[in-house]
Amino acid sequence: MNKFSKRLVASLVAGVMTISLSGCGKEAKNTADNAANESGIIRIASKSDLTSLDPHKMNDVASAPAVRSIYETLIKLNPETNEFEPYLAESYEYVEGSDKDIRFKLHEGVKFHNGNPLTSEDVKFSLDRQRDSGNVGHLVAIIDDVEVIDDLTFIIHLKEPTSTIFSSLSHMGCSILDKEYVEKMDAEGKSLDEAPIGTGPFVFDSWTLGSEWSLKKNQDYWNDKFEAQSEGLTCKVIPEETSRTVALQANEIDLLLNVPNVDIQNIKKDENIDLVEYESTALEFLGLNCSKEPFNNKALREAVAYCINRDDIIQVQFDGQAVPCYTCIGPAAIGYTDDVEKREYNIEKAKEKLQEAGMANGFSFTISTVGDVRARACQVIQAACKEAGIDVQIEMLEKSAYYDKIGNGDHEAAYTGWNANAEPDNTYRPLFSSETAGKGGSNTACFKSEEIDKLIDEGSKLIDNDAKVKKYEEVAKVVARECAVIPTCSEKGYIAKSKNVDGMGISSIQMHDFFGLHIVK
Repeated sequence: MNKFSKRLVASLVAGVMTISLSGCGKEAKNTADNAANESGIIRIASKSDLTSLDPHKMNDVASAPAVRSIYETLIKLNPETNEFEPYLAESYEYVEGSDKDIRFKLHEGVKFHNGNPLTSEDVKFSLDRQRDSGNVGHLVAIIDDVEVIDDLTFIIHLKEPTSTIFSSLSHMGCSILDKEYVEKMDAEGKSLDEAPIGTGPFVFDSWTLGSEWSLKKNQDYWNDKFEAQSEGLTCKVIPEETSRTVALQANEIDLLLNVPNVDIQNIKKDENIDLVEYESTALEFLGLNCSKEPFNNKALREAVAYCINRDDIIQVQFDGQAVPCYTCIGPAAIGYTDDVEKREYNIEKAKEKLQEAGMANGFSFTISTVGDVRARACQVIQAACKEAGIDVQIEMLEKSAYYDKIGNGDHEAAYTGWNANAEPDNTYRPLFSSETAGKGGSNTACFKSEEIDKLIDEGSKLIDNDAKVKKYEEVAKVVARECAVIPTCSEKGYIAKSKNVDGMGISSIQMHDFFGLHIVK
């Protein structure tokens, strides 16, 4: 089989996460239907549409392929060396005698897709604009100011020393925008979703909401190392699971990002397709809104927790292709510990907690979610809760409506997921910091804890890896003790591709690189 380049997001503390490649191919399929894609355009299928093409208005896996291809950041994580390296920045170093001030110099000659040159003013504008984002503002909250020295030189002044800043600046939420262009768009009442401009290896072509988006190769790209190896990318949104597999086998697409678990055995038998398995930091969980009734009552949160049948959820949601979890991040993530308070599936204990809460006759609540796959997990939860006397309603929402509702804290409960970041602060802070509760961010539980806030802040300042990990393990223990979120499972990672496609960089946090994708002649 053709080899995928084994790129992975490396852990800062726990060493390198491995990616195993499983070649498949036993039985021959069609001939004409499986002819090579000669267009030079890589055709991708995803189960979900983009949330936004504005890097400050998204922080999700579905939007990442497009956003990371259009825009670029000051720093990039090298998955092979496990080190952060200059990207748009040519160099960076601490100002002599300071542990809070970092001087950056940009590469000369970098241009945005509209021909405007990249300058320090664009960096300052972008990071200042990002502060107001409920999705990615936490990444730059530690920055006090960006001081422009000249067109290519600037200093980032931090509020206090931190070990997280370089990871944050490599996150797609810290993508650098064209100040002149964005200000013009704002003045005209337009959104970056209509025509995003970056410095990346691909240029925006089109986006049909709920259907398809496409990018073209940036013919004037500045960096030979990350130059696009294909003529472009087209991503078709195919929510229905088996339809994605059918599209791959019929040669309508070249790459399947979300392999349906029910089709894994089928794909393994197809000699025209390679199946790649990789370790994922993904976690599925039920977030209960702790800021209002009924789940401001811990006993009621615990009652629901005892109704979670992980084995059934794994079978129904992922066809058995997942591992059970009791911790608030996936087992491949930094800061993971299994030494937490566990609430195993037990209907009798659920009834005891209802009695403790003064609701022996039960109560009702609504779970909001997106997509058929997660809806199936909700149905398992619904059935188990019914045995305990808890009435559960399931609310299926369109993606943007879901994020609006959850971000504003208007939900009672939500069944969702999260992919842990290479930097643990970028995992724990958006999920559990008081600052991100009900402000458009990712704190699905709307959980506020001074103890957690203190641990997160302390962890972000530590340089010693072992001490850093311990702080985040303590966060996980508090989250479990308070039953702030109810983890269910961590899905195994799978990507399927036509054998004539190669060059994708695979990331355990699903922030895959697409610039190297190409058709093998």
